[in-house]
Amino acid sequence: MKKFITAILMVAVFLVALCSCNSTPAKTYTCEEMAQSVLQSTQFPDMVKTDESMLSLIMDFSANGITEYSVYQQMMSVDLAELIIVRTEDTETVTSLLEQRKQSLIQQFAAYPEQQKSAEATVVGSKGNVCYLIACENAADAEKALKSLI
Repeated sequence: MKKFITAILMVAVFLVALCSCNSTPAKTYTCEEMAQSVLQSTQFPDMVKTDESMLSLIMDFSANGITEYSVYQQMMSVDLAELIIVRTEDTETVTSLLEQRKQSLIQQFAAYPEQQKSAEATVVGSKGNVCYLIACENAADAEKALKSLI
């Protein structure tokens, strides 16, 4: 009887181990996929994707181990909206550079009350190897959408 119970327990342990091996790993989203999801998560003005030249004004790609990025800015300068998502090996330095960018936005839009509100609501952060800056009125909501993908 003891051998029978032991055999049943061993089969149960084997089945549990087998089932846990079949779980699918979490999807790794590209910076562009994350950016598109963030842009759809809350109200942004018309946005345009920018190239490396805009991001290179903020940080040096080669020095900061940037492997991927996506950058969007407002289409018209009447609104303040900016989205920067960067995958990097050096999250500490890149987050610091994005904080400097936030301060620059606050200073740049200090004379415009509506835009200053968006500048001050800007969120900068990192999770894993992804760093981000989200400048818009609803930056906290957009950040929640982004963090759910990282």
